[in-house]
Amino acid sequence: MNMKTKQRTTFLLIGAFLLIIALLSSCVDVPSEGPTPPGLQAEYRIIHAATDMNQVGVTVDGKALGNLAFKGVIPHQEYTSGTKNLVLSNGEEVIVSMSTDYRGSFILLNAEGDPLQRTYLKLQERRMFDNAAFSEEVKWYHQSWVDGVAVHDTVSLKAGAVRPVHCSPDAGSVDIVFVSQNPDLLDQIGWGGVGYRVQGTYAKLPVGTWDMTVYKAGTEEAVYTTPVYLGNIRTTVLIVGSFANGTLTALVLQDN
Repeated sequence: MNMKTKQRTTFLLIGAFLLIIALLSSCVDVPSEGPTPPGLQAEYRIIHAATDMNQVGVTVDGKALGNLAFKGVIPHQEYTSGTKNLVLSNGEEVIVSMSTDYRGSFILLNAEGDPLQRTYLKLQERRMFDNAAFSEEVKWYHQSWVDGVAVHDTVSLKAGAVRPVHCSPDAGSVDIVFVSQNPDLLDQIGWGGVGYRVQGTYAKLPVGTWDMTVYKAGTEEAVYTTPVYLGNIRTTVLIVGSFANGTLTALVLQDN
C-alpha cells in the first residue's frame, strides 16, 4: 500500500468516526431549557414615622398591603428582591431597593426638597438564612451583697441586642443612654451625637427592663425618657415624633 492509499484510508476512518458521533448526538434528547431557578427573595416591613403625613394605604407590586397610621407597622413580608415602588394612597410614590436574602425595614419619613419628595430610611436586620435566635451572653459589671457588704464583680448574663434609630426631624443631634432598672447592674451604654436619620449599631445588653433617655447632644438636658424591655432577641428602638410639638416618643420593634 503506497503513501497516498494510507492517507486516504486514514481520512475515510476519521470521517466515519465523526459521522457516528453526529448520529449518536442526534439521538440524545437535550432539553432546550433547564429548570426555572428559584426567585431572589427579600423580607421587609414598612413603618410610618412621618410627622407630616396622615394615615395612608400602601401598595407594592400591585398588592395592597394595608393602611399605615403614624407609628404603624406592616409586618415583614416576602418579596422578590430588586427595585420596588411603594405606592401610597395620598398619591406619593417611594422607590426602594430590596436587597437579596436580607430581612429589613423601610421607615417612611418626612417629605423634603423642592418639590417635596417623601423620604425614607432603610434598615438591614439580618440575612434571611441566618439564625433568628440570639443566644449570646454579655459580661456586665455587677453588684451583689455578702453579709450586707456590696461586692462588685463582672458576670456573664443572657443578652439581647438593641440599636436606636433617630427618626425625629426636629429634635437635632441627641445622645441616647440605656440604664438598667436593676440596681445591681452597674454599667450603662450609650450612643453619642446621633443625628436625624442615623442608626446606632447593635449593642449587647443583659435581658431586662432598661430606661432609655434621650438628651440634647453634649448636655444633661433630657428631652425624653421611656422604659424599654429587652428580651433575648434583636431590638430596634425608633425615636419618632416632634420635639417642637412635644410629641417625641419611641417605637420598639423586635427584629427577629
